[in-house]
Amino acid sequence: MKVIKRDKKSVNFNAKKIRSAIRKAGNVSDKDLETIIKHITEEAEKRQEITVEEIQDLVEDQLMRTGNNET
Repeated sequence: MKVIKRDKKSVNFNAKKIRSAIRKAGNVSDKDLETIIKHITEEAEKRQEITVEEIQDLVEDQLMRTGNNET
């Protein structure tokens, strides 16, 4: 599956990049981080393409669901 970046370039989906970005953004437990990554990966796999903005929305939603909305 492909991720459409803000500059409209297409790259392969990489959960490690998302994990790293979430880690840099704030204090998220390992358990919550894995829950978030699992959910985003599952949602992304349902599509052929997903935008960076859609991934960002999914991350924000999952941060709130796991109680990490201050991140």
